[in-house]
Amino acid sequence: MRYRVISANALVCSWRDSASHIPCSQDVLEPSKGVSDRTYTMNGFPHISIVKVTRTVLAPVAFTLAACALSFACPASVPAGVTNCYYIDYANGSDSANGLSQTTPWQHAPGMANATGNAAGHTPGPGEGWIFKGGVAVGSKAYPMNVPWGGAQGHPDYMGYDAAWYAGGSWARPIFDGGGSAGYNAANRSLVTDVSHHASYVIVDNLEFTGIYFGSACSNSGPYTCGAVSQYSYNGSDVNWEIKNVYVHGWSHCSFSAQCGDPGNESSFLWAKQDSVNSSIHDSVIDGSDSSQDCCNAAAAWNEYNMYIAYVDNAVFGEINFFHDSVITNMVPPSSGVHGNCIHLFGSSNVTELIYNNYVTCFNTGTPDEMFLVEEDSATVYGFNNVLVKDGHGTMFELGQNNGGGGNYTFFNNTTQCGVDPNPSGNCVTGKNGTPTVMVSNNFFITSGAPINKESGSSWTISEPSPNFSIACGSGSHSNFGGTLICAPVGSGNGTGNLNISETYPFAPQDSTAAASVGTANGNGALCGNIASINAAAGAACWSDTTLGVAYDPNAHVVSFPARTPIAHAPTGAWQNGAYEFGQGGGAPAPPTGLAAIVN
Repeated sequence: MRYRVISANALVCSWRDSASHIPCSQDVLEPSKGVSDRTYTMNGFPHISIVKVTRTVLAPVAFTLAACALSFACPASVPAGVTNCYYIDYANGSDSANGLSQTTPWQHAPGMANATGNAAGHTPGPGEGWIFKGGVAVGSKAYPMNVPWGGAQGHPDYMGYDAAWYAGGSWARPIFDGGGSAGYNAANRSLVTDVSHHASYVIVDNLEFTGIYFGSACSNSGPYTCGAVSQYSYNGSDVNWEIKNVYVHGWSHCSFSAQCGDPGNESSFLWAKQDSVNSSIHDSVIDGSDSSQDCCNAAAAWNEYNMYIAYVDNAVFGEINFFHDSVITNMVPPSSGVHGNCIHLFGSSNVTELIYNNYVTCFNTGTPDEMFLVEEDSATVYGFNNVLVKDGHGTMFELGQNNGGGGNYTFFNNTTQCGVDPNPSGNCVTGKNGTPTVMVSNNFFITSGAPINKESGSSWTISEPSPNFSIACGSGSHSNFGGTLICAPVGSGNGTGNLNISETYPFAPQDSTAAASVGTANGNGALCGNIASINAAAGAACWSDTTLGVAYDPNAHVVSFPARTPIAHAPTGAWQNGAYEFGQGGGAPAPPTGLAAIVN
């Protein structure tokens, strides 16, 4: 027997048997060689909707079905389950090509607004990858663009890269450029969305997004405006989105007015929040140092980690399962009535939110931006191993309700500078309103103000189980407030007894003198056990001190984790107060070439 495959997309695979093999091509046709031809129709082959198999009876031989038209080669870097890839070179590709290799790439991906020919006519299937040429910019006429929409469980669709395929002397991320004010108006729709197809099982990997511009008011009917990559709705059926290793920068907008407002409370540059379990944004950079520096929300997913976020007015906004091992820095003053925050958890859902191992500098002195505002009606919140400095608002952990009531909030083993460096004078735990139940334990505070402040609208229930500690600062005497305290930073930079923001690790005890100032208290292993029952990885992190988030390479615009090697807590007995242990370890991993310090 000899077998021949002819696919509906005009690719032709020739026959082969145990004795001969003619390679796959579009112009090789098998001659009629027998007297009994039968045709079968088979479905289910990847990327081939109808396949004809012509069976010609010859002398009996062993056979194998040629599969050369059934799988299109992918780079080794694609995720598991991505088995068929198409290549896109916006500079030199052609939509009349087949897109199956780096030598025959399309110019446009099928989801682009200006796609034509074979690219426009293609329907993505499960496990399909769109590979973009490194260093090549996709221009503003390509938007709005849809993500691939054929993904399925175990076979996600993928938008990403091949490190061996690039323009120029070395690899750089593929670039999605909105063109700024002369290009695409993202007020109508983000550069890349799933509005048309409501896609699930999507991975976006190692792409650069820049030139995002909104020239009018962004719609508040959904998060799919004024962004880089976003799902179509605040709530829906899109599941299993993963956005990773991306770099977002260089955004701008029309002059703020009643007709053009800051979208910081409506949408974000990266939005994948319809799925509360399996969608995530991680290992990514959102850096507005080259932007307008006056707006916008960074990212929104239920699971975010290993992030570097800078020059936005909202970093974490809404409810979230996990936000950990990340850096937030250089926050900008909000505009157009937007409520800006470094971390703002709010909502009415009965969720558990874990915020840990982060380094946050909330710079906005004299603005409404708040360091860590919690306004929940029924959520459970744990915050631990965070180093939070330069709290311009001066309320640090500000705790209240959303619509009524209040959640359960636990903050332990954090290091917090409650006010403006070098003379912090704010509060470290602030009761705002509602009836939350609050527990603070084993923290290390830096302020001359009152560490605990219950405002008139608050009816909280608060406990401060440890340590037993008393101190007098400019605001008076204070005792037993869930931590130890120094009234002001000590010294400058590293040095015996020093505790300040310009140390290698901000406010870390680096010697026995500093460690004595920070003090110890009974460990929080019981809390770690509670957290482990919610999430094993978070529970494991709880048994060590802080990672201080990620280190950021400002040349390659990538993050490396961790910024600091954590030190394990003792399994029993006392732990150091605050986010750091004092002892062996804590050294930084070998930095990548061109690493810049993230300490401000």
